[in-house]
Amino acid sequence: MNVIDIFPQLDNIKNMTFIGWWVIFIAFSLIEIAPIKVNPWMTILRWIGNALTGDLRKDLNSLITDVRRQTILTFARECRHEVEHSAEEWNHVLQVAEEYEAYCNKYNIKNGKIKQDTKFIRDLYQEMSRAHKIK
Repeated sequence: MNVIDIFPQLDNIKNMTFIGWWVIFIAFSLIEIAPIKVNPWMTILRWIGNALTGDLRKDLNSLITDVRRQTILTFARECRHEVEHSAEEWNHVLQVAEEYEAYCNKYNIKNGKIKQDTKFIRDLYQEMSRAHKIK
């Protein structure tokens, strides 16, 4: 005598469990909790993506920071040697300086040389703007 012969509803429970797992799978695929907007699949995929590209992102962030820093230093050096710059170049370096300062503030980085060169660039920009020398 088999257990299913004694309790025929056990076979139905086994089928219902299989269906239940599919319902959970579909619910995870479709649910986004309204104000929080949690999508379980995106959370899982984001976690996997961060695990795979974490070091690459750190290296890329470091490279971008170094490029910003070098841009400011080079521009300040060129200004000290009286190299003329276009208005577009001025706008670019001021934007780079702003981004670099935001990065330094975010990660509490102290960098006196860049701070001094940024002040020099901004003061020179103000002076040249008043004299209408930026073209």
